[in-house]
Amino acid sequence: MGADLRGKSDEELASDGSEPGSQQDKWTNLEFKRRDLAVQRDVAAAQIEAARHQLTAADAQASAAMWTKYSAIAVAFSVIVAAIGIWLNYLTG
Repeated sequence: MGADLRGKSDEELASDGSEPGSQQDKWTNLEFKRRDLAVQRDVAAAQIEAARHQLTAADAQASAAMWTKYSAIAVAFSVIVAAIGIWLNYLTG
């Protein structure tokens, strides 16, 4: 009996006209609960997938921050070398 309810839409299930407390009403309520649990399962799976993507993005951001730091150090070093070169040029010439 419950298997043929799976093919019905939510609107068809809600308007089946069964008496409260009847066996048909119980089957209908169980079908609604089954659908609700299926939706919750899908939402939970989507949230887990989103969390995985967030972790990947955070790892990429950490890597980008590391390379930005190294780049700033390299720029500072090149400025120091250029300043020494200018100073030596001034002294010799």
